[in-house]
Amino acid sequence: MIDHQSARRAVQELLSTMLDADGYTGVVRNWPEGGQGHVKVEILAGAEACPDCLVSKHILAMVLADNLPAGVTVEEADLTYPTDLKV
Repeated sequence: MIDHQSARRAVQELLSTMLDADGYTGVVRNWPEGGQGHVKVEILAGAEACPDCLVSKHILAMVLADNLPAGVTVEEADLTYPTDLKV
């Protein structure tokens, strides 16, 4: 049986590994019930964020999908980037 809290933490750690060095933070805002479904991730820019270092949403979604813990299936990854949040 899958421990979904551990799976969510593993994804959070993956985001940290990928984004922290470039000044970004990834936050898992929604985790699919039962480990299958829709995940929502928000990418936040820190004061020293490197705008040219952030990969496209498509690439980040593929990396996340390729590195999900066994037994976790994400039908759709909703990624919110800092540029999406500007008013």
